[in-house]
Amino acid sequence: MNIAVATSFIQRIEVHYPDGVRDLPRHNLHVLLSASKGSLKSTRLRQMRVCYPDRVILKDAVSYAALVGSIDSDTKDSNVPLAIRARGKVLAFDEMIRDREGHFTKALLQLLEDGEYSRDVAITPNNRKNILNSYWSVENGEIKVQSHFSAVIATMQSPGMMSRTQLGGALLDRVVVLWHYTDYEETKDYFTSSKPLYRDLGFKPAPEVVVSEADYLQIFNFWLEHDPTFECKRKLGDMIRTFAVLGRHDETVYKELLALGRVEELHVQRRRH
Repeated sequence: MNIAVATSFIQRIEVHYPDGVRDLPRHNLHVLLSASKGSLKSTRLRQMRVCYPDRVILKDAVSYAALVGSIDSDTKDSNVPLAIRARGKVLAFDEMIRDREGHFTKALLQLLEDGEYSRDVAITPNNRKNILNSYWSVENGEIKVQSHFSAVIATMQSPGMMSRTQLGGALLDRVVVLWHYTDYEETKDYFTSSKPLYRDLGFKPAPEVVVSEADYLQIFNFWLEHDPTFECKRKLGDMIRTFAVLGRHDETVYKELLALGRVEELHVQRRRH
C-alpha cells in the first residue's frame, strides 16, 4: 500500500528501451485490499489517511454519477466528479459498491488504466467553465474525464468471487490484490498495542522518473523468467512502477507482484504493506 500511495507523487515514467524511449502509459499502482468482515480494513484506510491528510481521499459507497460527474436535469448544475478531485492523489474506497448495470466498474476500469473516461449525456451544464477545469468537459453531448490517481480499494468480496465475472476479472488484472486475513494474534496485538496497522515508510519518488535501458532489461528478463507464458502482462508495468518508487531492484517484491497477479496464488506469505 505504501508503494501504491507513493506512485501518486509520480507524474511521468520515462523508459529507455533497446530501440528508443517511451513513456510508461500508466504511472499509478492500484491496490485491492480484500478481507473478511472484522479484519480492520477500514482502520487501515483511516490510518493511511492520517499519514497523508492532503493526499488521501477516503470514500465509501461511491456512485457512478459521483465518480465521473452528472448534470441536474432541472437546474443544469453539475457536481465536481470525484475522479477530478482525486487527480494526482490517492482515492481510497472503503468498500466498492458496483451497480447492477456495471457502469461504475466500467468507468473505474478505464480511469485506472488510461486515466480517461467518456459517456454520452443529453444535457449541457451551466457552470462547466466556472467551477471545472480542462480535465472535465461536456462537448457535443459527451462528458469527458481525464484524471490519473492511485486507487486503494477495500472490499469484503473475495478475489475468487470477483473473478467470476468479466468486469471483476478485469478489475483484478489492473490492481495488486492483497488478500488479507487478520488472525487471532494480530487482532490481539492491535487492541493491546499502540502500533499502527499502517505507517508511512517514507517513499518520496521524484515527479519524473527515468528508467535506464539496463534497469528496464533487468526487470524485463526477471519477468520473462518468472512468467514465461506472459500470463500477467500488466505486472511488467507494476514492476517498473515499483522500481520507480524504490529507486532500486527488489526481487522479493517483484516475485510477490507476480504471485499476487494470479487468483489461485493469492495466499502468499504476508508482509507489512
